[in-house]
Amino acid sequence: NQPSFRAQEDPRPLADGAVSSEYEAQVAKADAEKVLINPTPATQKSVEQGEKLFRIYCTPCHGMAGLGDGPVAAKMAKVANLNDEKYRKAADGFFYYIIRYGTEIMPPQAENLSPAERWHVVNYIRKLERK
Repeated sequence: NQPSFRAQEDPRPLADGAVSSEYEAQVAKADAEKVLINPTPATQKSVEQGEKLFRIYCTPCHGMAGLGDGPVAAKMAKVANLNDEKYRKAADGFFYYIIRYGTEIMPPQAENLSPAERWHVVNYIRKLERK
C-alpha cells in the first residue's frame, strides 16, 4: 500500500480516455479571476441548486440576502456583504476561488462542495447581486 504520489506533488495527468476524479490543480489567488472561467450557464436549475447550497453553507455568516448579516456574523469579524460594489465587479472566478480556498475568517468549502456545486453557488450569488 503506497501513495500514488508524494506529499506536495501533483498527480500525473490523466491518460486519454481515463475517467476524471475531479482533481483540480491549484490556482494562485492573483490568477483566479483570469483562469477560473464559469463553465456552468446560469440556468434556472443551476441558480436553484446554488440557492439550496447557499442556504446550507453560506447563510449562517452571509445571511439570506448575502448582506453579511447571518446569525453567526454577529460573533465574528466583518463578514463580506456580497452586494458591495467590489464584489459586483469581481469575476466569477474570484468567488469560486474564495469558496474553494476560504479566506482569513471564512473556512474553505472544497470538502463540502464539488466543483460543479461551487459554480452553482456562484450563479446564485450573481442572482443575489441583481436583487
